[in-house]
Amino acid sequence: MKFNQVVRFLDEVVKHRLELTFKEANTELKPFDFDTDESPLSEFVLKNKLNGHELVVLFIALMPHVLPDYFSKIIGEYLPNGGDFPEFGGVKGKNHRGILPTGETVLFVLAGHDIEERTEISKLF
Repeated sequence: MKFNQVVRFLDEVVKHRLELTFKEANTELKPFDFDTDESPLSEFVLKNKLNGHELVVLFIALMPHVLPDYFSKIIGEYLPNGGDFPEFGGVKGKNHRGILPTGETVLFVLAGHDIEERTEISKLF
């Protein structure tokens, strides 16, 4: 699995949630379709039979290590003048300048403000 596939998929998922939040868009998400290869990431995903939500959790967790400014840039697209967006979660690290995602980030991205869905997703933790 190439990491640019991961970035494109996570872009779609995160931007989908932000569009629903800021613009009340009504778009559909496509399932994640990746090329299997012998990479450790592909092997991990296949061996553990990760479902869509589990893939998103994994990809959110990996992103600050691969693209440290990933979440800051995406939030900046929707809040170009800055400002707080506590619903997104995330923290600023002492040794990291970007946004470090938290469980709240995962809950927001996967469930938005839907309490029942958030409760279901929280079982992943």
